[in-house]
Amino acid sequence: MKKKLLFLLLIFSAQVTFAQEKLDEMNIILGKPYPVVDAYSKYYFTHKDKMISVKIKGEEFILQTFDSKQLTQLKVKIYKDFPKDFMVEKFMELKDRIFLFYSLWDKENKKEQLYVREIDVEKCSFIGTGKLVFDVNGKVTGTLVATGFYSYGTADKFDFISSFDKNKLLIQYRKNPTKKNDDISKDKIGFNIYDENLKLIWEKEVTMPYTEKKMDILDYSIDSDGNVYIASLIYRDNTTNKLTKDKNINYDIELIKIETKTGQLTQTKISLENKKFVSSLRLFETAGNRIVCAGYYSNGGKNGKDFSDANGIFKFDLGKGNTDPKIDYYDIPLEIINQNVKQREVNKNNKKKDAEEKAALADLELEVFYLSTDGSIYFIGEQQFYITRTYTDSKGNSRTTTTYYYNDILITKINKDGSLAWMKKLPKKQRGSKPKGGLSFTFVEGDKNLNLIYMDNVKNLTLTSTDVPEYHVDGAGGFLTAYKVNYTNGDVKKTSILNSVDVKGMKIHQFSTDRISSNVNDEFIFEVYKKQKEDILIKVKLK
Repeated sequence: MKKKLLFLLLIFSAQVTFAQEKLDEMNIILGKPYPVVDAYSKYYFTHKDKMISVKIKGEEFILQTFDSKQLTQLKVKIYKDFPKDFMVEKFMELKDRIFLFYSLWDKENKKEQLYVREIDVEKCSFIGTGKLVFDVNGKVTGTLVATGFYSYGTADKFDFISSFDKNKLLIQYRKNPTKKNDDISKDKIGFNIYDENLKLIWEKEVTMPYTEKKMDILDYSIDSDGNVYIASLIYRDNTTNKLTKDKNINYDIELIKIETKTGQLTQTKISLENKKFVSSLRLFETAGNRIVCAGYYSNGGKNGKDFSDANGIFKFDLGKGNTDPKIDYYDIPLEIINQNVKQREVNKNNKKKDAEEKAALADLELEVFYLSTDGSIYFIGEQQFYITRTYTDSKGNSRTTTTYYYNDILITKINKDGSLAWMKKLPKKQRGSKPKGGLSFTFVEGDKNLNLIYMDNVKNLTLTSTDVPEYHVDGAGGFLTAYKVNYTNGDVKKTSILNSVDVKGMKIHQFSTDRISSNVNDEFIFEVYKKQKEDILIKVKLK
């Protein structure tokens, strides 16, 4: 998520021709209440005809299983056998099995350790105690996160990436560099590859071919054969400037492939067209063991240095042994950028139409990559950023606040042959005092539609194709809403699902989109608090 130190903000909204509808209350099903479980962190999974929640309260784990058809609680178990100061790294589903990975720093031996425990959904239990997956000599990089009230720890020390068929798992880590951004140090990256039963296939710490300063790693991927791919920006000179003095690109995209059998590195250099700068980039494996590289590009903005905006999408297919892939570009039309935007913004954008500076979508992040069975690809991006403000009173006392924004969604379908099928922008404005929570959206697969579930302001229930949406503020009520986008033609329906503070006469609390769980097309389940020290499950059928 990009940071802006701004006090005046211009937000691009989106217009789309869509039908408004309200979901029939018959499609909203309330479960039977059960005793509330308070916890700092909560995770939800659906598994066959059951749903399981994992709630973490300090060093205590609470497992709950539910009947996903009857929406009733089945079992509850509490575990207090986790080691002190552990950090949750990842909950992951592989071949219908759910694993919890957690890390633990061995201070005495100066080793970072990664453990795993499998969850048995049927028995509502962990299978055995934690099993050491591997350990690393010395510290690895991570992110400082809150672990409770006034307590913090380092998480995200390991990345977990599965292959398209879920038969291979890559666990990756980066050793702490001795110096940052110098001209000598090279990144040392650890790669551990496992099968679906977590049996080790190969492991290797690889020293990157470039210095840490020269190489900007963007993403990792793994294919079904266990080969690892790294996408990076490689600067052409000894600076980290993305532009030369004459405003040309000063880097190349480089794809490094690490062979599973030999550990051999193969480097493929990719150059985008001039004046197309990488805004964001992701790697994906598709059917047929093919790696796709895709992202958003920017033309650099008015001063040629604004790389966070998106003027279009780029995509190329590495295939097998393809060292010179064809790059496809898909511009975001001005008509889409101008949709649902205030007239003064339309006027500004129109002036950029014929100039070197072109209108763009600000702060677009690629969130969902969805591969259809017919070989077509759907890219779903969202405008994400945060603003930090510092206020100082007359006595010199300072106060700093951060506001997080999750705005319009851009969804694009690319046909199997590489041609553009359609592109839609879905108007949405959300903000809050913390990341995610009840913000952003959740993707729920459907039979005929891609369903994007999010919270909206009540004032947007009758939003027309020319209106600018009002902000939904996290924690201030709102309506649970769905954009239903037809797979084939991109037709959009906006469906109002329920009022988050009154569902069939019952007030609900603590709703969050990251509580949504689904394993049936066009259906999802989520947990809310209903007061009186009780939680309840709610099922929504979108058909």
